[in-house]
Amino acid sequence: MNYSKYLNGEKAFRTIIYSKTPSNRQFSVTDNKTSLSLEFETEFGDLVIYATIIGTQFKRNPFAKNELKNCINDCSKISETNPNLIIVGDLNTSFLENEKYFTINSETTESLKSLFQKLNLTIATGKIKENINHIVIPKFLGENLIEIKTFVEKEVLSDHKGISISIN
Repeated sequence: MNYSKYLNGEKAFRTIIYSKTPSNRQFSVTDNKTSLSLEFETEFGDLVIYATIIGTQFKRNPFAKNELKNCINDCSKISETNPNLIIVGDLNTSFLENEKYFTINSETTESLKSLFQKLNLTIATGKIKENINHIVIPKFLGENLIEIKTFVEKEVLSDHKGISISIN
């Protein structure tokens, strides 16, 4: 889909990171139309946020397969430079066992779980029901996780939930 045409000439952004704090570094990503990676100096050390969409056209291939591959390759490469990686975005996957109908396919879900395990990450939003957007954080930040919430319910603004976490 040509989003700029759909938006009547306005520039379309699929992935944006908004922050009160300026980033101190931008990482190269395979597809800058679906992914963005910025590093921020924080009280927890330098953290990298990798924002992405996997399945821009849901199950339609080759998009879903390529976007998954790009995510895995990007995150693996970025974590070699800074392992304090936070992955956020529309992963088109529920990590709840009884919600397989919310996933592109089981291969995508298992590939993501494997990536998170390899990079020592935890799915902070993995227990939110009917949710395909996620925030995945380094395990050491999980100890400081004080809140996981939905701030916009599905079907209010879109077919996605708005989710957030708070870390102290």
